[in-house]
Amino acid sequence: MLTLALVGIGHADPGDLDEDFNPATNGLVRAVSILPDQSIVIGGDFTVVGNTTVRSRMAKYSAAGVLSSSYTPVANGGVWALTPLSDGTLYVGGQFTTLAGATRIRIGRLASSGSIDTSFDAGNNVATASAIGAIEPQLFSGNIVVGGPAGVEKLQQNGGSVSTGVFTPVLCSEANLGVTNISVLSDGRYLLGGLFTASGSSTDGVDSNFSDRILENGKADSVYATNIYGGVTAQTLQADGRILIGGDFVQVDGKTKPYLARLTYTGSLDSTFNPVVDGPVRAIAVQADGKILIGGDFNKVNNVVWPKLARLYANGDLDTTFDANFAVSTNSVYGISLQADGQVIVTGMFTVINGVQRQFIARLENGDATGWFRATSPTSIRWMRGGTAPEAETVTFEYSKSGGWTSLGYATRITGGWEISGVTLPAECQLRAFARTKSGNYDGSTSLHMVTQAYPSPVAMITDASGTEIADGQSKDLGFVGSDAVGSFDLILKNPGTGPLGGISAYFVGENASRFSLISGLDSTTLEAGASTPFEIGVSAANGEEVTADLVLVSNDPTTPTYTITLTVEGTDPKTGWLWKYFQVTEAEGSAADEADPDSDGQSNAFEYAAGLDPTDPGSRFQVTAEVSEGMPLIRFSPYLSGRIYSVETNTTLESTGWSAATGLVTTTDGAGVFTGDEPVSGKRFYRVVITRP
Repeated sequence: MLTLALVGIGHADPGDLDEDFNPATNGLVRAVSILPDQSIVIGGDFTVVGNTTVRSRMAKYSAAGVLSSSYTPVANGGVWALTPLSDGTLYVGGQFTTLAGATRIRIGRLASSGSIDTSFDAGNNVATASAIGAIEPQLFSGNIVVGGPAGVEKLQQNGGSVSTGVFTPVLCSEANLGVTNISVLSDGRYLLGGLFTASGSSTDGVDSNFSDRILENGKADSVYATNIYGGVTAQTLQADGRILIGGDFVQVDGKTKPYLARLTYTGSLDSTFNPVVDGPVRAIAVQADGKILIGGDFNKVNNVVWPKLARLYANGDLDTTFDANFAVSTNSVYGISLQADGQVIVTGMFTVINGVQRQFIARLENGDATGWFRATSPTSIRWMRGGTAPEAETVTFEYSKSGGWTSLGYATRITGGWEISGVTLPAECQLRAFARTKSGNYDGSTSLHMVTQAYPSPVAMITDASGTEIADGQSKDLGFVGSDAVGSFDLILKNPGTGPLGGISAYFVGENASRFSLISGLDSTTLEAGASTPFEIGVSAANGEEVTADLVLVSNDPTTPTYTITLTVEGTDPKTGWLWKYFQVTEAEGSAADEADPDSDGQSNAFEYAAGLDPTDPGSRFQVTAEVSEGMPLIRFSPYLSGRIYSVETNTTLESTGWSAATGLVTTTDGAGVFTGDEPVSGKRFYRVVITRP
């Protein structure tokens, strides 16, 4: 009997299950928070993880999915909300009355070790008979805003209640079902979502059902008014300030709009966003590229069977490239949390995903998160974010010169990222940034993602000849190369950073690496801040052959010390290769036509191709001189190139007829051709060089 062992190796697709992450809790996971060090804290109703390990409603995992053996806080009731701070502490909200061995009624704060933070004790300052289901911090005051079945309240950094008159939200007295999610905006206002039915008053003059925006003092924001018929259990912001809402509602602004909608800045319905789902949406997460993840109790999206979890394009169309393969019979998804690398943590009542057991929590693969963080000048810092990176609600920047961190404040949104300007950085310092994102069930928790960078710091960037960036990890199709010669392609190395880029070297790797070479450039070992240098690579390929190799650039860029791009070139016939090199086309048309003379040097494209010239440069010319040496014709011409046959013809006039081959010998020296005739010159003679390119 013959037995074969087969091993499959493949690339994970967006939505595929991450087999390395399996907390396997014995109860519902209600809260998820991704900490600045990329570790993951979960909270909920569970008392066991990994099927056998005791963890009382809280557990911590590394980014790789390994359970922390030392992080063991105990809560005597459900944990509903988690929110981290940049100092490593973590706010915990829920139904408990003790946390990590201390009396903490519905809310407490843990140190990074998981022990109780004794400097925060809210006592009974949170409304009785409530649970904390949402927590959001304020950067500068140190206060936090908490929400739950009793409404919304603000607490001081030590847990004390913010006095009446300073924060008097009308929502607290009129809420009857609760606040499930809160967003603290960079201007101090709060965006609330939940199951409350009114938030206005006679003094505010504004009523907003189920979604509201209030000022820092708790008063209603008169600019924002909603008319929603049904609860908002998920709510998050897009980069453009519009607000995505999900829940049990069936109408918005009097229009049928069940379960998922988008609001404008003022709270009115955005009529341009029209996805259709057939069940409640419980969680929403937005990627930096604008795509939208939704989870809930639906089975169809835009009339396509797509149960429980889906990704939409920004316009509301279904993105079928992300498929978690939930079954229609699967229970609801309640929470979506995006990691910094774009991986997706989902929580809910499910126990199986795509036929694989996953109890209440799972992690799914996703595409690549992209971005960079650096000072672009001594007064400006940027954090560009793209791909599957989580869209941030707020971003803050800090610097450290000699221990300790100083806040530079909230960053401002710019296209593709965040920026702070008008700051004065020390001559040398460390920089870091934090992005706060929504996470957990009903978007009631938050995560805090961190990046760091030294200042000044060099940055390596490769672009094509037009200046378009080819980012680390990206591929670039350079086009075509003629099969008769080594083709050359121009690239540019730039240093948009603030320090010298040094230690520069480059090489090729891969199956076709021997077909690629560095022709020129990259000779300097240092590239100053803001400078750039072109470099040229050579590639050879047979007609119809595609060759690929990785170009690896090594430098002192602290973020990308080895910068790798994949280059592809297709071999073609000599004429097409020449057309591509100079015109980026494959047909002799327009300015690339044989008879055209785009550089106005009097030499047609057909001649310049035969002669091996640059048809776009009037200085690239075929040079011919004639003289008589010892009575014999001596014709010098350049350039003299391989792959061509050079001959000389003679005539007594310049008429088009009457030309005949001149006898003699053609030799070459120093890239030039020399024709030495063997027939004496008598009278007036004209000579011309004929180039034949097979």
